[in-house]
Amino acid sequence: MSQPQPSAAAPAPAKGPALDPPRTDPRYQVLSVLGAGGMAAVWRARDERLGREVALKVLHRNLPFSSSMRDRLEREAKVAASLTHENVVQVYDYSVGTEGDSYIAMELVDGRTLREVLIERQKLPWVVVALATYELCRGLAYAHGKGVIHRDLKPDNVMVSRSGSLKIADFGIARAIEHTQLTATGVPVGTPAYLSPEQVRGEKADARSDIFALGISLYELTTGKLPFDAETSTGIMYQIVEGRFTPPEKLGTAEIDPELAALINRCLAPKAADRPTAAQIVELVGRMLQQRQVVDSRHALGRYFVDGVIPLTELSHAPRPKARPAVWAGAALALVVVASAVTFGMTRGGGEAPAPVLSPTPPVAVAPKPPPPPADAPPADMLQQGPVQMVPAEGNHSHSPPPPSPAPVPAPAPTPTSTSPKHVAKAPPVPHATGTLHLTVRGGWADVRVDGEVIGRTPTERDFELKAGSHMLELANPHRAPYRKVVRIPAGGALNEEVELQPVP
Repeated sequence: MSQPQPSAAAPAPAKGPALDPPRTDPRYQVLSVLGAGGMAAVWRARDERLGREVALKVLHRNLPFSSSMRDRLEREAKVAASLTHENVVQVYDYSVGTEGDSYIAMELVDGRTLREVLIERQKLPWVVVALATYELCRGLAYAHGKGVIHRDLKPDNVMVSRSGSLKIADFGIARAIEHTQLTATGVPVGTPAYLSPEQVRGEKADARSDIFALGISLYELTTGKLPFDAETSTGIMYQIVEGRFTPPEKLGTAEIDPELAALINRCLAPKAADRPTAAQIVELVGRMLQQRQVVDSRHALGRYFVDGVIPLTELSHAPRPKARPAVWAGAALALVVVASAVTFGMTRGGGEAPAPVLSPTPPVAVAPKPPPPPADAPPADMLQQGPVQMVPAEGNHSHSPPPPSPAPVPAPAPTPTSTSPKHVAKAPPVPHATGTLHLTVRGGWADVRVDGEVIGRTPTERDFELKAGSHMLELANPHRAPYRKVVRIPAGGALNEEVELQPVP
């Protein structure tokens, strides 16, 4: 693992006992401080026992620890360690010290925080925010499904790896320290600008409180501004309870897709019951991006966060029409792009395996002669955010179908004679019948092969137009067991095929 650079947005290490080298288990060789906040400092360390680098989050010694606080921290650390998801920073170890420091050992992400990205770029293109929403909500939906609430979700607690994946950090930690310190107004420790109305009122936070904080973060990423902003914390919290903010689409500071703007407004609903769940957001954003031909979220985010490539330049705002025989020539061109994407993705070396989700593909133009792909088209492996997968080309048409035969010209009637044979009119040729394969894949993404030929990569659901008859269907994901099955496509009908990918034995 390459050494992460100290965070540009992280507070400068201040002198004092809080940033003295932590007193931890001797297995950890502390190397350097990565940053510090109001409740903890983060150190880069090496786990000599397992031979890997980790991040040590060491709680400040001046926190008013009690036996109940230590018990709470231990419980929450155990819960956080139970979360294993590609969009969540993995917790490896913890210690609730009586003499040494209390700390949590976690995954060291080679990258930076989303806050640092925002400071550098001020605001992000809406399509990047949509991709990030998809990835973040996959992690949130997983954690909420396990009964774990974050309680302090904000760009500072989201890591962006060098591969473009987003990872939420500090699950459960906010709850563990929630009762150790109160602000002057009696509000639990946290960033006032990201608190939900129920948290401001001192009520119990739940999964919908995380959604409110997500809405604030998405608003900020899209517009470069906070929805609730005042000179004092009290003023901010008053606005939050009142629910007064300018909708992002009315600010005029950035272009934003109407569906994304509507989603942000729903997340910021004053009543928790009016907010969507993380799982619902995954479904909604996945469908929204799928309609706009976005495929590989993780790689697209990597291209933006690392290389500054904005997917929006290649994204069609209009919903993608279903393929019809008249546009098969355009679909064939799209298939060539997808095939190139698969080849490129399989030959890239190193780095994390690309998690299938969203990244733009050029819209298919319907014209007598399809134009060549643009010179600045994204790498093909972007045609693949987790963890929901989006859609590549529609169908597998490697060539244009033969033009329809001209209407038969009636032959001149034969001269009636007693020996002339009876004329039999020839029927026009019957075109090849086709049908639809409606494929639903759960448990991960998959490259789709039909009769040995790759025809795309799955999102959650996908339609493929195939020749009627029997075909060998194969689904491939290096992290899942292979799937093979003979399917029969009915002429003029649809076959619904649902597949649950299984882990590699």
